[in-house]
Amino acid sequence: IRYLRLVLEARKRVYSALVYPSVLVGLSIAMLFVMGVFVVPRFTVFYDAMDLELPLITRNGKRLWMRTIGQPVFQLGRCVRLFGSMQDITAEKLTLQRLQESEALLKGILDVLPQRVFWKDRNSVYLGANEAILKDAGVGIADWVGRTDYDMPWAAQADAFVAYDRKVMDSGEAEIDILEPLTQASGETMWLSTSKIPLRDADGSIFGILGTYLDITRIKETEIELIEAKRIAEEANQAKSEFLA
Repeated sequence: IRYLRLVLEARKRVYSALVYPSVLVGLSIAMLFVMGVFVVPRFTVFYDAMDLELPLITRNGKRLWMRTIGQPVFQLGRCVRLFGSMQDITAEKLTLQRLQESEALLKGILDVLPQRVFWKDRNSVYLGANEAILKDAGVGIADWVGRTDYDMPWAAQADAFVAYDRKVMDSGEAEIDILEPLTQASGETMWLSTSKIPLRDADGSIFGILGTYLDITRIKETEIELIEAKRIAEEANQAKSEFLA
């Protein structure tokens, strides 16, 4: 016990003097035990160096993230000391957390939209999509990213899709309300109203496209039915006129 107290006190003084005076004061005995007894003399026996990201709490209750980098020194096969540094990476961690939260929010919004949403790179390779279009393709996101239209159930229509991709990226202009068919994973054909816009990076260079489409199959079928009904009516009128003549 006395040895453990000496180790813990030594660790606290060294870190407090060289790094952040307030950081380790608020650490629990359990955390210091791990840092002072297990991490230094034991963890480094199996590795040449350590690079850890650790959550810490200061004496004032402030939560920090610290990156700890250490290089062990061995004598007779035993780690006797550890040279290293600690860097406050709280800002980077918070930025990453906010980015992840924003991505999760955006994904949640995209996945409840009835519109299909997808994005591709300059080579018309899929980079992402929402759940609705994944259902049309009958695949999960892991089988979507990195594929092209030629790998999808609608491979027969791939040439037309890629041609519009190229037109949008070459012109830098959006294409709105493209009427086109698409073969689903079920084998059924649906009619789409597709729109595509160019994606630009911070320098304004086009690196891909963002596309959306709506399933207008029912509207298209109704249109076809109306055209057919009109044709039948016109033929009936023509037959009637010929009969009366």
